[in-house]
Amino acid sequence: MKRTLSILFVASLSLGCDDRTKSPASAISNQVPPDVISPATVQAALPSTDPKQSPTTATQPTTDPAESVKHLPTTLMMIKDRAFTLEVADDDEEQERGLMFRNSMPEDCGMIFIFLNEAPRGFWMKNTLIPLDIAYLAANGRVLNVLTMKARDESTYASAGPAQYAIELNAGTATRIGLKAGDVIAIPEVLKPLPLFRIR
Repeated sequence: MKRTLSILFVASLSLGCDDRTKSPASAISNQVPPDVISPATVQAALPSTDPKQSPTTATQPTTDPAESVKHLPTTLMMIKDRAFTLEVADDDEEQERGLMFRNSMPEDCGMIFIFLNEAPRGFWMKNTLIPLDIAYLAANGRVLNVLTMKARDESTYASAGPAQYAIELNAGTATRIGLKAGDVIAIPEVLKPLPLFRIR
């Protein structure tokens, strides 16, 4: 298969970018795709002691979030000739756990969200303690848009078109490395959910 960008891919079940020495709390997701998941998705998934409570006011769990952390596989991807270790979130549960409640993240780390198809996407920053850059990607790895998301902001940061991937990095990283709309990021074959396209 011909490809325009070289990829270094490594998958493991290590702690990756969890950075537990700095933040013992877990990573709970901040993803809220419009037309797929409502802005109350995370809250709706939490147990409520009042059956009449709305999803947006559901009772928070009393257990420490760190107790339910799932160690995600990581992949080493090249973005603008820089190597980043990205945790891989490729199912609903993992996408409902993300970078929430983390006090910090190493500058060369982040998370990639993998969806089954291209569709309009949107993320929010509820309970996310650090600001983040998000890059939305089409199925062929082309960057649709790059946004900087404010910590704890509950508004929706939407993709500029149908996206199949989203990559979160520390805020300011996209500017530092020159990542912008129109760039192409090579997606490792093992991460592609559907073999319906190729990067030429």
